[in-house]
Amino acid sequence: MATHGAIDCETDDYVMPDRAQKGRTYKCADCQQRVIIRKGDVRIHHFAHFNPDTKCRFYINSGESENHKHAKLLLTEWLKSRKPINFTWGCSNQTKYGTCETYDDNTYHNIQYKDGDEVVIEYRDPDKKYIADVAVLNSGKVRYIIEIKHSHQTLTNVRPEPWFEVDANDISKDLHNGEDTICLDNCRLNDTRYCSNCSVKMEDWTLEIPLLKKKYGAERNWAQDEACILCTRERYSPEWIGNRPRQVCKLCLGNEPVKVREVLSKIKEDKNKSIWS
Repeated sequence: MATHGAIDCETDDYVMPDRAQKGRTYKCADCQQRVIIRKGDVRIHHFAHFNPDTKCRFYINSGESENHKHAKLLLTEWLKSRKPINFTWGCSNQTKYGTCETYDDNTYHNIQYKDGDEVVIEYRDPDKKYIADVAVLNSGKVRYIIEIKHSHQTLTNVRPEPWFEVDANDISKDLHNGEDTICLDNCRLNDTRYCSNCSVKMEDWTLEIPLLKKKYGAERNWAQDEACILCTRERYSPEWIGNRPRQVCKLCLGNEPVKVREVLSKIKEDKNKSIWS
């Protein structure tokens, strides 16, 4: 038995069983037939078809298709009610040792609501390039797109940014019941948004950061031959850029890239002065 919601015939809202009120009229979100709310002291609150002989599986023996529809409708209600929603994902940058998978401020997005936001299910792009499961629009302009993974993930990136993809099983009343903020994992493929360190390392100027002749680890308690050019610590985990260890720690490059670049410019300036002096 699935604890899926139903459509309130008066408000057209998707209502979960625990919020349903006796005396109101509800219909199945799939087959549109009348449903009734059952709230007892023993069994979990749930909707059931008024006609017990229906072939609709939205509430009994529901499959992927029914769960996908439930996820779209529940997510839509969260967005319409301006529920705080966060998307997080691990950095997808491929490194020498595999995928980075770092989580930081660059791999996190908090939905920002605006006056006039409209939530649309099955939004169709005017240029017919894509159909989105759920979209947030404002004055006709797409602000967010959220795809819900069913059997397969979205294989194309032909959608305006920012857009996210979540597994239908991750959007569940049971998983997020009582949470002030809904935290969802962004499982989108081909996501090029990286953590702060990986993003900075893709900039050409980082190749000018001085090299370390050798990188030391736990065997020397991370004591390097040269101090970090920014924080001047001698014990640190150096950042690798261009497959070579550099004279800068991961924290400094990821958190203070502007300052690292300023120090690098000063090093180059001093070196040029020494050449001409």
